[in-house]
Amino acid sequence: MLSTEVQKKYDDLKTYIEKLGSLAVAYSGGVDSTTLLTVADEVLAERAIGIIAKTTGLPAEDFSSARRYCSDNGIRIKVFGADLLHVEGMAENPENRCYLCKNAVFKQIIEHAGIRGAEHVADGTNADDLKENRPGYKALQELGVLSPLAECGFTKKDVRELAKELEIPVWNKPSNTCLLTRFPYGTKLDRKAILTVDKAEAWLRGQGFENVRVRVHGSIARIEVSQDKIEEAAKEPVRTSIVEAMRGFGYTYVTLDLDGYRSGSMDE
Repeated sequence: MLSTEVQKKYDDLKTYIEKLGSLAVAYSGGVDSTTLLTVADEVLAERAIGIIAKTTGLPAEDFSSARRYCSDNGIRIKVFGADLLHVEGMAENPENRCYLCKNAVFKQIIEHAGIRGAEHVADGTNADDLKENRPGYKALQELGVLSPLAECGFTKKDVRELAKELEIPVWNKPSNTCLLTRFPYGTKLDRKAILTVDKAEAWLRGQGFENVRVRVHGSIARIEVSQDKIEEAAKEPVRTSIVEAMRGFGYTYVTLDLDGYRSGSMDE
């Protein structure tokens, strides 16, 4: 049962979406966009659609789970490919990378939405996201993309509470971000390096490290895990298995960040 506060926000969200008449949700498979798409489908049925941009930076696990969720629940989706490395300037990984990415990808999402009869496009930005450094949000505003969760006051905690109530499988899934954030600004990006870091993180999650990032500094893999998992990662035989696995992925040096996992550490 939802708390009174979240129930009101849920009601407000449904009213908000209903007034739109039709909606395309930029869908990545995370808890925010999954929750928004689920509610949009509940309210608008065939007038709602999820649009998945299969970008270079989208983790393979997120893409697979997103498609599976929509298939299992009869939710309309459109998938299209978007090679971020072909966006002018992206391969150099500049500090305005997120702006360039969102600007390029959402222009395509808006186009696909229009073809499928959706008059509005929304993303899963929540109220907590607005407190962080998110250059990409500026691009969304410029393009007229809506953020219903944020506008209805949903925090991340609220979204998870609603997702759990709606029996959305990813309600407690750790937040994930574009794989390009694993590389320092100014580092030349290539497809192989991005695919490798995706596989490395997937392997670590398979070992029980749910909140994890592999930050890549040349030949060094700097691993972030939750602070309560640092000791486990450093103990044998786990330590050795991690080192061997990371070297198998091509990293010469393997380090464990004692600060632990934190979002946006590359901005530090």
